[in-house]
Amino acid sequence: MQIATLVDLGDLIENHRTELLSDWDREVAFLPGAEQLDAPTITDHIPELLTELSTNLRSHRSIPYGIVSPAEHGVQRWRVGFDITEVVAEYGILRTCIYRLAEKYHLSVTTNTASIVNTVFDKAVAQAIKAYATHMTVELQKRREEHLSFVIHDLRTPLQAVSLATTMLERSLPEESKTESFALALPMLRRNIRRLDALIKRVLQEEGNLQLGDSPKAEKREFDLWSLVESVNQDLYPIANDANTTLVNDVPPDMTIFADARLLGQVFQNLISNAIKFTPNGKVIVGAQLPGERGIVQCWVRDTGTGIDADRLDKIFDKLETDQQPDKRGVGLGLAIVKQIVELHGGTVAVESHVGEGSTFTLELPQPGY
Repeated sequence: MQIATLVDLGDLIENHRTELLSDWDREVAFLPGAEQLDAPTITDHIPELLTELSTNLRSHRSIPYGIVSPAEHGVQRWRVGFDITEVVAEYGILRTCIYRLAEKYHLSVTTNTASIVNTVFDKAVAQAIKAYATHMTVELQKRREEHLSFVIHDLRTPLQAVSLATTMLERSLPEESKTESFALALPMLRRNIRRLDALIKRVLQEEGNLQLGDSPKAEKREFDLWSLVESVNQDLYPIANDANTTLVNDVPPDMTIFADARLLGQVFQNLISNAIKFTPNGKVIVGAQLPGERGIVQCWVRDTGTGIDADRLDKIFDKLETDQQPDKRGVGLGLAIVKQIVELHGGTVAVESHVGEGSTFTLELPQPGY
């Protein structure tokens, strides 16, 4: 058996690259994280690593820390669902495959050569793990912050409803019912409502630079759409009543839809509450239909409000996009959330609007069985 020099081992890796990759692919495919992946996704940056390895071995030096393939490979492995032990394992498998290839072609790897190869792989593993862990930390933090942003945003509508219900209660109660306790409790209630509202606005503004990336998971089931819309209208009634806005549920009573009821409720709550804000003394109508054999449910929220300027229509669903009127300005998350949830369901959302005539937001959601 021939004693393998660094050059010999570098030549072996380069000349038998296909055989080496095939052997490695075969073993890595048994890792749990690779079970659902195709061959190109599994292979990823390994060919680049082999090129760097063979080039440096033939130059009598180990790979320097500046190489990029293990780092990129580590990030890719996070994205496709590998755990960190599998990332380490696949580099170990590649090292074993190289030694097995050398034995097959009667090359004896000396202790010195093996030490250099091991150093190369130790550096590669360290870079891959560092990139994997860094990307994982950033992504998990991003998801936590986005989840907080969603939760805080969804608190605004019920808080506004509580505020308006307080006003209605104060106005409707007869004077003889307004006891001393009532007089003390009401300012306390209003003060805490203002504090909560200010806190929510501040958190949303601080979170405003986040990107809407990964989506929440949709738990789809079949349910009555009319009942969902009616429930949202009931929740928003105090706000609508204060604005003298009529809410109309024009969804067919027998219509069912296959979707995530909680997330779709957020969509209608955002669209309807937004329509109320721009439709004082007007009407907001929610409707739905099954248009032919297209396999979708088409829903809409139509208002008779102030409408949207034409130059804003193409960016109305962008994050942080909001009306410029001081009394109408929000934090620009509501419609971005609507778009994200609709797209999570595989659907689309669009808007038509004319200034002074009102707006119509239309959702199209794919449905099984049509």
